[in-house]
Amino acid sequence: MSAKLKHDFPMVLVNWLDASGGNDQGWRSLRDVKSAKPARGRSMGFLVYTGELDGIEFLVVCPHMVGTKNIEGDGEIAIPKSWVLDIKFLEIRDD
Repeated sequence: MSAKLKHDFPMVLVNWLDASGGNDQGWRSLRDVKSAKPARGRSMGFLVYTGELDGIEFLVVCPHMVGTKNIEGDGEIAIPKSWVLDIKFLEIRDD
């Protein structure tokens, strides 16, 4: 049996809005340009950090973690809290 990853980071599902646009269609009417809408994002992983940069609060979600003593992560995303629609804290069962 292998050693289990031990950490205190909660598993979360974050629904958020993201900037969108720049669809490489070239010049088009402002009516078409005004129809742009933000994209909806969904990220799931461990909530490893919440912080602030230049007065903007953000969170960091990391879906991939390895190691038993020196834990490392990959695939992280930093999301401004003002873009977050909701955060669901998920239960991890250790079966």
